[in-house]
Amino acid sequence: MKKLSFITLSVGLLLFSSALSAKVIPSDGHWRTYDDPAIGSGINIRTQGDITMVIVFTYREDGSPVWYYATGEIDDNGVFDVPLMETKNGENIFNNSPQTAEVFDPEKRIRLNFNATETGTLSINDSEPKPIHTYRFDIDGIETEQLTTPLGDFYQFPDITGQWAMGSANDNISFNFDFVTNYGALADPPSPNFHFHFTDELREPEGIFYFLSCPTRRATEAPYCRFYVNQNDVETNERAAVLNRLYVFLDDIGMNTMTFHLQPEGDETYSREHPTYQAFRLNTGFDEPNDIDTRLFPNEGHWRTLDDPEIGSGINFHSQGDVVMMTVFTYNEAGEPIWYMATGELTSESIPDNDFNANSWANLEMFTTKGGTPIDSVEPVSADLDQFYDVTLLLSAQQMAHLNINGGAFKEIKSYQFGFPEFIANHYYPETGDPLKFASPEGWWLMAEENGSESALVHLVKDTSKLTPPPPTDWTEFINVAASSSWISGMRCPENAAYIWMRCQVYMTDFDNSISTYLSLTNIGVDTMRIYYRDGNRPDIGDYPSHYFYYNFYRINPPLQP
Repeated sequence: MKKLSFITLSVGLLLFSSALSAKVIPSDGHWRTYDDPAIGSGINIRTQGDITMVIVFTYREDGSPVWYYATGEIDDNGVFDVPLMETKNGENIFNNSPQTAEVFDPEKRIRLNFNATETGTLSINDSEPKPIHTYRFDIDGIETEQLTTPLGDFYQFPDITGQWAMGSANDNISFNFDFVTNYGALADPPSPNFHFHFTDELREPEGIFYFLSCPTRRATEAPYCRFYVNQNDVETNERAAVLNRLYVFLDDIGMNTMTFHLQPEGDETYSREHPTYQAFRLNTGFDEPNDIDTRLFPNEGHWRTLDDPEIGSGINFHSQGDVVMMTVFTYNEAGEPIWYMATGELTSESIPDNDFNANSWANLEMFTTKGGTPIDSVEPVSADLDQFYDVTLLLSAQQMAHLNINGGAFKEIKSYQFGFPEFIANHYYPETGDPLKFASPEGWWLMAEENGSESALVHLVKDTSKLTPPPPTDWTEFINVAASSSWISGMRCPENAAYIWMRCQVYMTDFDNSISTYLSLTNIGVDTMRIYYRDGNRPDIGDYPSHYFYYNFYRINPPLQP
C-alpha cells in the first residue's frame, strides 16, 4: 500500500441487489455524518490517482477542537482502512515562516466504507459504523422515494440543472449537455415513479432526441436515472445507441460530478460493475459571448502556504455553485491543533486593489468552534461558535491564490499535489525562489468549451525525445494521441529556459494565425486545467478579459496509463 507522510485531514441508504459491488472512489469534498448537529464535525476527502487523503475535524472528549489526518488507498471493495495521525507543537498558518510541528500516534484507526460516490459509513477504533454523506450547501436537492436516509427521510439527490460534459477514455466518446427541468411533462399519463425529466438545451449536433429521467416516487424499484433516446435515432446513430444505454445511480449523483455506467449490449441489468462514464459540472452560465463566466475557482482539495514547514498546516477548498467553503487546519498560540471554517461567494466584480493580478475573489466569514463531541459519538452534541475572523481570498489562477486575515498581509497559497508524477518548470516563486511544481499533464482528459457546446477526449503522452543541439529553452512535449480529438495536437511546457516562460504552448490541429492559445503554468491543476484562447475573428465580444474564450480540462479518474 502506498503511504504518504505529510501535513499540510448496516449502510444508511437502501442498497439494491442489482447494484453489484465494485471499487467506489468517493466524491472529493466535505462529508459529514447523518446525525451531525448544526455545529459539529466533518471529513475532508481528496483522491489523486491511487492515493486518498482524509482529514477529520472534530472534538476531544473535553470539547476542545482537534483534527487528524490519514493517507492510503481505497481497496477494491470501496474500503479505506488506515491509522489516523495527530500533530502538536505547531504554529498558526497565518504567522510568517511558522515552525514545524510534531507527529504522534493517537492510537486511532479510521475505516471508511463507500457503497456509492456520495454515501458510506465511518467507524473509528471499531466503533459502530455511522452513515456518512457528502454535504450539499449551494445546490438544491430533489427528493426521491427510491432511497431513504438513516434518519427515515427520503433521500435527496442534487439538482443537475446546468451545463455538463461527460466522457469515457475506454470508448473515446464524449457528450455535452445543458440540462433544464421538464418535471414529468414528457410522460402522459405520468410514470408510476413520477420522474423528473431533464432535457438538453444544447442537443446533439446530429439532432438526436433524448432526455434523462430520474424517479421521485417508488411504485417500482428504480434507484437510478437513465437516458431515453428516440428509437429511430438509436437504430441509425452510434452515439445515440451509446447514450440510450447510460444510467447513473441516484447516490452516484454529486454536486459537481456524476458517475454514469454503460449497460453492455443485450444486458438489461444495472450494476456498478458496468463500464463508467464520468460527468463534470462546468460551473458556467453562458447566454451571450460577453457573458462568459471568467471566474477562477480554487482547485478542489488540499492547499498549503509557500512557507509551510515539512509538518505544518493546511487548507481545504470545496466549491458548489457560487459558494466556496474553506476549512483551515492549524494550531493555536499554545501549539495545539485548531481548525477554522469559512464560506463566501466567489465573484469577479469589484476585486480589491492588489498586486497579484487576481481574476476572482471572495470575502469569507471564518470562525472557530468549541464544546462539541467526537465525530463517532453515539449522541453528538452541537458545539458553540467561538471566535470570528474576516478573510479575503484572491484567485490569480486555479492553483495559486493569496489569503489574508482581518486585513493583514497576504500569504501566497498553492494547491498540493501528491498522487501524480511531478513536473518541475522554470518559473520560480518570488517569495521563496523555489521552482513551480505541478502534476504532469500526461494522461486522459475530458476537454469542454466554456459554453458547453463542444467536448472531446484528449490523451496526452510525454515525448521523451530531445532536439540536438538543444534550443535555449528546453521543452517537454505532450502529444495528444486520442483518436477522436480534432482540436489539440499537443502542448509543450518549459523545463530549463534561457528566458522565463509563464505558460505552456498549445498546438491546435487546424492552425489559424488569428487564434492564439495558451496554458498558464499556474492553471495546471491535479485534475483540472484551463486553456485560454483568443479569437481574432471575433471582434464583437469586447475587450479583455471577455475576448478570451477557454477550454476546461477534467482528468478522467482513474486515469489510463499513457
